[in-house]
Amino acid sequence: MREIDRLITNLTTGYNTEVRPPENNSEVLYVNCSFFIMSIKDYDDISGVLSVTGGVMMRWQDPRLTWNPADFSDIDNVLVKRSKIWTPDLYVINPANNFGSLGDDKYLVRFFSSGLSTLGIGDDIKTLCPSDMAYFPFDVQSCSVRVAPWTYFSTEIRLLPMLNTIDLTYFSPNNMWDIDSTSAERFGLSAEYNGMVSFTVRLRRKPLYFVISMMAPIFLLALLNPFVFLLPVESGERISFSVTIFLSFAVFMTLLSDNLPKSSTPLPIICYFLFTAIVYSGLITIFTMLLMRLHHADSNVKAPKWLRGIVYVFSFRCLERVGRTKRTTDVVQISEKHGSQFLKEGNWKRESRVEIARKLDKLLFIYSIIVDCLMILCMILILSGAP
Repeated sequence: MREIDRLITNLTTGYNTEVRPPENNSEVLYVNCSFFIMSIKDYDDISGVLSVTGGVMMRWQDPRLTWNPADFSDIDNVLVKRSKIWTPDLYVINPANNFGSLGDDKYLVRFFSSGLSTLGIGDDIKTLCPSDMAYFPFDVQSCSVRVAPWTYFSTEIRLLPMLNTIDLTYFSPNNMWDIDSTSAERFGLSAEYNGMVSFTVRLRRKPLYFVISMMAPIFLLALLNPFVFLLPVESGERISFSVTIFLSFAVFMTLLSDNLPKSSTPLPIICYFLFTAIVYSGLITIFTMLLMRLHHADSNVKAPKWLRGIVYVFSFRCLERVGRTKRTTDVVQISEKHGSQFLKEGNWKRESRVEIARKLDKLLFIYSIIVDCLMILCMILILSGAP
């Protein structure tokens, strides 16, 4: 018989695989463990499930598996199947699929003459990871894999993190996510179950695809919206142009909802922007219809006084008249009773509806461009503050 066969037979004979290693049953067995990730298979941010290929490396002391290497041709360590000796039975306690122990009995355990035993088990792990989409597509997701010796009390077995981080030695990069940082720490559910370890990984989304396919077109549509006021009235395309942009925003809202979880806490910032853009596009469509009526009115019909007053105020002509001391007859009086403003015409020219419509086109274009630029700037500043 070979020396290694004799050694294994000598160690496993009479060995009880159902009893913990410590000779004193009241003694706590400390198991050092570390978590390694080989690849991120998928992170479903809609359902909040992280799928990784990885495993756990464990190290513990078993005084029953000791020998003198000199008695066995200086053999210092051997490999045996997991089923032949006692090994910690670890469970992922926040699973997204079936609840069961990690690995199977086919894995090999390496133990040394000092009684030190090491075991590495791997598996496809699915764990729950609620998504935080507030800064989508510049979001960072924090996911944890919580491991525990489920059938043992903390007075029997306690897990200790071997490293402060997750081992990424064998990690293969993912096309959609980058690993920002990792950590490992002890945690407990109660006084009886406090010998557990939580391995946390922070995933940062690669945003380029969503920026090009979603955010850039939305911003471009928002900037195109005000140009409806520059289209010639004779072209007859004003209404169709504004309605097309309005419907385009609605299509992007549908596309965006397909890539986001059906949750309102927190709602992505880009959803607020898109909703505001839809409302704003609807208002522009309404203004376009009203202006079309003015453009097609009789050119000899004078515009109402209140409409000329709106143009007068928002074109800042009132400020010019305040600076002209020679023309003090044109002033704005405020009614104390109703709190409304009206204008005394004086030398102000009475303009027709068509002339007022042309001025409103210019004013609405300028103000719409300013509002759109401010909206986009605010959106960029908010997203730049993403973690």
